[in-house]
Amino acid sequence: MKLFKSYHKDPKYVGLSSRTAWKLIGEENETNIIEGFKIYRSIVSSDIDVLINRVPTENFTMIFEGIHFSPKNREADKAVKIIPILLTLQDKEAHKRRIIEKCNGRNELEQRLLDGMKTARLIQEFLIREAKENGTIVVDTSFDIVKQTLNKILKIISDY
Repeated sequence: MKLFKSYHKDPKYVGLSSRTAWKLIGEENETNIIEGFKIYRSIVSSDIDVLINRVPTENFTMIFEGIHFSPKNREADKAVKIIPILLTLQDKEAHKRRIIEKCNGRNELEQRLLDGMKTARLIQEFLIREAKENGTIVVDTSFDIVKQTLNKILKIISDY
């Protein structure tokens, strides 16, 4: 989600993503990566709240990609049942394999994602810590096939 491009006129936001928002703060280091990510997510957060607030009147179900969903979004509308689940790839080699599978021969995209993997993993570690502090269910999908992950999620939802 490169929402910076469409939501901000300020040129410093154009083209930034969750993995590159550290550039707003300074040099690339762990602190700036996480703080930049928080800035990025805070901008996206209001848009997620708008969607959540539409659920009761329009009667539909949504799934948000975990990286953009903040624990603060859980407060958007108390009439909406939110089941917070964070899917992770905690095994580094499994993460790398998923990137390669996802890119399906698109070499430029594959290289960009592999180059950003260290940053993505730092953000994932932050999200896991945050999830545990806020009651979000963390599911490691490192060694699952899609059907196994779906079954885990369906079980969580039915037990919730």
